[in-house]
Amino acid sequence: MNSDKIQQSTTILVDPNENVPLKSKEHKIHDWLLWSIINIFFGFGVGFIPLIFSLICRCKKHDHDLKFAQKMSTAAFILNIATTIIEIINWIGLIS
Repeated sequence: MNSDKIQQSTTILVDPNENVPLKSKEHKIHDWLLWSIINIFFGFGVGFIPLIFSLICRCKKHDHDLKFAQKMSTAAFILNIATTIIEIINWIGLIS
């Protein structure tokens, strides 16, 4: 029987300014990409505006620029809410 133990190593990326693991913060930032894509189809193209912010957020998350990614996430969220409200009003006007 071989009694050698296998050692595993784990690499954790750490933000040099805050000394915390990036993965924990990165996981909490939403890019709202699916909502933006849905808004494109139901909002007659108005969803392209939040889509741009969602894609920027996704790119910044990938580059580990978490502060700017959070700002873009918030902007995408607000623009998706506004776009959804505009879509609902337009669809109600279209149906009636």
